[in-house]
Amino acid sequence: MCIRDRYAFPSGVEIRRLRTSNSFSELNRIVFANNFNEQAENFFVFLINSELTNLRDAGIRDEVLLATNPSLNYYCVCVRTRDYFDLTPEEDRQKGHKARRVYSHQTVHCFMTYFPFIRLFLDIIVTFLNTVKIARIEQFSATADGSEVYSKIDASYIQKVLVEELGKHLGSIYRTVRPAFGDTLEIDVGNDHLSISVLEKVRAYMTDALWACPLAFSNLPLEDLYWLWATLLLENHVVLVTENLALLTATVYTFPYLL
Repeated sequence: MCIRDRYAFPSGVEIRRLRTSNSFSELNRIVFANNFNEQAENFFVFLINSELTNLRDAGIRDEVLLATNPSLNYYCVCVRTRDYFDLTPEEDRQKGHKARRVYSHQTVHCFMTYFPFIRLFLDIIVTFLNTVKIARIEQFSATADGSEVYSKIDASYIQKVLVEELGKHLGSIYRTVRPAFGDTLEIDVGNDHLSISVLEKVRAYMTDALWACPLAFSNLPLEDLYWLWATLLLENHVVLVTENLALLTATVYTFPYLL
């Protein structure tokens, strides 16, 4: 999706050639990446509003949806990671590590939904990525020819495993019974049991703030928080600029609830 790509990579996708060696040092940084720990700076949320996502005239009767997302915003919950692809020509693949043409690139995985359970969807994405990582490590260990490992577990392999895992679990997620206000939404994804609390109806409109506020408040100095709050109360325009998309989107979602 062009909108998603432009938001995730405003300066374009950074691509660089990996240095291939017998130790697989650069490859290991990608294969063994800890997606959960790295999500702090690479996780972000944005909204899409268009004719295709507008449900205002669709006769929606889901009480939980209307209470948690009264504006019927379309959320894109994203995790940005690094991956690689192997472009070595077939005739050069038997010439050893130095002949490999392996390139590292950025990629983004998104969950697109009308339900603002941001933390839950982040956990689902990370669970899928960790499942893929395990499958990748197993394939890495099972490959006898060291130089061939690059092509066997590159981005195309990731897409294949993701499609298989998504096919197994997304159906059960879709069929999950939506809880009542004040209950807990629980989902099993593989071996992981994920859950999130649904707020009482009177506070349900603040659901997306459950993720945003702790992140914003723990990173912004108190003086900056006071200044931003006062500036917004005076109805002045504020432009937020940062390379940290997680902090940027969390701050944007936080302040409307303080007004």
